[in-house]
Amino acid sequence: MQLPLTFNPKALRPGLCLVTLTCQNQGTGVDENIKIDFRIEKKGMLHNVTSEYPNRMEVIQGGAPSSSYVSFAIRNLLPNEYQSASLLITDNVPFEAKLWSQNCGSSPEVFIFDVLFGETEKVPPPKFKEQPL
Repeated sequence: MQLPLTFNPKALRPGLCLVTLTCQNQGTGVDENIKIDFRIEKKGMLHNVTSEYPNRMEVIQGGAPSSSYVSFAIRNLLPNEYQSASLLITDNVPFEAKLWSQNCGSSPEVFIFDVLFGETEKVPPPKFKEQPL
């Protein structure tokens, strides 16, 4: 999973950050029952949650404005498929993200943090080369 952060781009109101959660299946089989939890340290820091395909990456808990957490579920991901969701949060707020899937179990080490400044733009996720077994 990747968590690119965009701090205060011109398209956002001052004081907000855009966090994009992207989960990609890098294996050769179908990954199933994926859950992503995103929690902010203080209540009231989450402003908006959107997903490109809400029927594929759906909010199953939280996610309301002024809440402090949101949980997403993805029923399955095909090899190389990815799903993304965007969150608007108050900037300079610590957060925690966790990923779990039926095939991989809990994966605390899969996060890639990237801080971007400037205009918001949609960038496709990187293509990862498969590692030989």
